[in-house]
Amino acid sequence: MGGSGGKWAPLVIISMAIFILVIDTTMMNVSISALIADLNSSIGEIQPDFCTSLHSLS
Repeated sequence: MGGSGGKWAPLVIISMAIFILVIDTTMMNVSISALIADLNSSIGEIQPDFCTSLHSLS
C-alpha cells in the first residue's frame, strides 16, 4: 500500500456516480405510483418502464 491515492480516485468517482443513479432511479420508481394516482390514469397510459428508462438516460 503506497501513499498514492490517485489510483483510487477514478474508482471512487465512478462508484459515487453509480450510487447517485441508483438512488435517482429508485425515487423515480417510487414516485410513479403517486403520479398514476394524481393523474387518475391507468398503468398502461403512463408506461412506467419507458418513463424510468428515459429518466435514467437523461
